[in-house]
Amino acid sequence: MSHGLRARLQEWANWGRPPNIGYPQMSPMFGERSLKTPLYSPADCIAHIAEVERAICRIEPEERRLIIHRYIWRMTVRELAERWNVSRGTIWRKLEEAEGAVYHQLSC
Repeated sequence: MSHGLRARLQEWANWGRPPNIGYPQMSPMFGERSLKTPLYSPADCIAHIAEVERAICRIEPEERRLIIHRYIWRMTVRELAERWNVSRGTIWRKLEEAEGAVYHQLSC
């Protein structure tokens, strides 16, 4: 996937870290909530962050979870592969597909 998209995803993820929102990795509701609702309120973030957030909200839940784990939680490919119980090659493919889904949503 393009470096530009990854930079936008990284900027989106950084918005959720202190001093902005500061979402924790572990909380009773975070995991379930992150798959169903936006992480950020459009009123809480700048326009281009909100645009990426809307795109991420429109992708499949598994892809959304993978994007959150990679970019917000900063999980390595090895950690993602272990969490999904797949090979590193498979997780790279899944990550590229998830990034591609975000790119497609941003292009619509």
